[in-house]
Amino acid sequence: MSFYRSHYLRAAGSASVALLLACFATAQTGPYRPTLKPNSQKYQDNGLKNATGRSGAASLTGRALLAQDGKTFLELTTGDLDNPAAAPGKISKVQLKLLRKNGTTVYDNYTNLEVGGYFTQNLGGLFLGQPLQVQASVRGIDPTRTDVVTINEKVKLLPDLVAESLRAPDAAHVNTPVNLEAVVRETNRDMGARADCVLYVDGAEWDRSSGIWVDADDSVSCAFTATFDTAGTKRVEVRVANVKPGDYNPNNNSAFATIGVTSEQVKLSYWANASDYTSRYTDRYDSFYGSTYGTYSETNDWGVARDFSEDGQSTYFEASSREALTFPINASYLETSDGVTTGTLDLDGLDADWASQNGDFSQSCVWRYDPATNISFNFCSGTDGYDAYSSFNYQRFAGRAVYFSSSYSQYWNNSGGDYYFYDSSASGSDAGTYTRFGNGVTIAVQVTEALTGRFAKAEPTVTLDPLSDGYTNPYSCTEFLMSYGFVRSCSGDSYQYDGKYGSAEGVTP
Repeated sequence: MSFYRSHYLRAAGSASVALLLACFATAQTGPYRPTLKPNSQKYQDNGLKNATGRSGAASLTGRALLAQDGKTFLELTTGDLDNPAAAPGKISKVQLKLLRKNGTTVYDNYTNLEVGGYFTQNLGGLFLGQPLQVQASVRGIDPTRTDVVTINEKVKLLPDLVAESLRAPDAAHVNTPVNLEAVVRETNRDMGARADCVLYVDGAEWDRSSGIWVDADDSVSCAFTATFDTAGTKRVEVRVANVKPGDYNPNNNSAFATIGVTSEQVKLSYWANASDYTSRYTDRYDSFYGSTYGTYSETNDWGVARDFSEDGQSTYFEASSREALTFPINASYLETSDGVTTGTLDLDGLDADWASQNGDFSQSCVWRYDPATNISFNFCSGTDGYDAYSSFNYQRFAGRAVYFSSSYSQYWNNSGGDYYFYDSSASGSDAGTYTRFGNGVTIAVQVTEALTGRFAKAEPTVTLDPLSDGYTNPYSCTEFLMSYGFVRSCSGDSYQYDGKYGSAEGVTP
């Protein structure tokens, strides 16, 4: 990745590996039940900070964020930028001091304001990294005087949240829970952003995780659980909505998948997939500005070019049965590719984490995660009032933090609300150590009643076929002419995905 012209350089983060980024808050030495945290609490915030200042009892916070159209959105508040409606006092006057590249200074004054404690202004002609000084007169906080508060800010890029992928099984059964994972990344690298991670099924909203936080230059996962009561091909979509403080490019905020839902119910049915890939994304954005004021003229430009590469690997297995297996249970998972072991998990004597009873419906579930292998295991057993059932899955999450939608949390963890889990050691300690898949992957799983020996097992082999995808949007420019000058915006991007993927499904006797 490179920044050039008037852009300032920040250190790049390491490329993420899909298999290795399921992370939690504290390091653990063995499988454990993760501690969930409310979405309102950030897992980390490594982005550039807002400008702040104080005079007397009055404080001022501000930021200047450059959008894709070349406009810079300036925000000032006497309170919290994430909650500007609650700002105290009144901003009655704002003086904006801009330092141009040629060393000259430009002043803009906004007087007789009636904006409460929150002021905004769209500014044209600013460049990335441009310094600006803001003085604001604040009334109504100190009872005997007007406070004049000064802050110094530099123009930053507006966050850009991208829905990178939506991972869903190719097939599912009616009334059987299906887990889906969306990976959301912030790509502009200056500041993080909050948003809603929303799942749609056939165009209708199905589930959401509200107010997720994605740190600058980082990725997170949104985990959903869906249950379909009719058969057919379902179109599922994830949308990144309500991005705050704003979204640089709203056209990359959705990802799609399809699921074939069948009504077949058997003793044990399963579906599995595996993938191994390399992807690369490049883009370039440039903006050129020229203006004339009387005998004075000025030009400036800025640009950014980025190059992201990622090696990824994932496996997924899910199964359901119309017979209920009773706790305590033992669970095992063995994953091999061309005779080489690529993943294992063994869990013995698991009791239910929780149990619920609602009329004729009852359910007991357990959830475990092993940071040594990054494998997550879910198992539920119960009755729907007519038939007994069991369902379980093994899954690897790709994001640094994993956000759980309300349906996912309710089904697997018996908890309402929006939560996530995070383990800072899980990705860093294993990065780059996984074994690449060969021509196929065999997944052997078994769940056994610890007291009786009753069991369910499956051993599908997934054949991996080559898979490539990509696009190129050639670099092109659009110019806007104005009375005082011009703005020319240029952009282009490309994406290439090369890997192999396969899936397998079946039933056991």
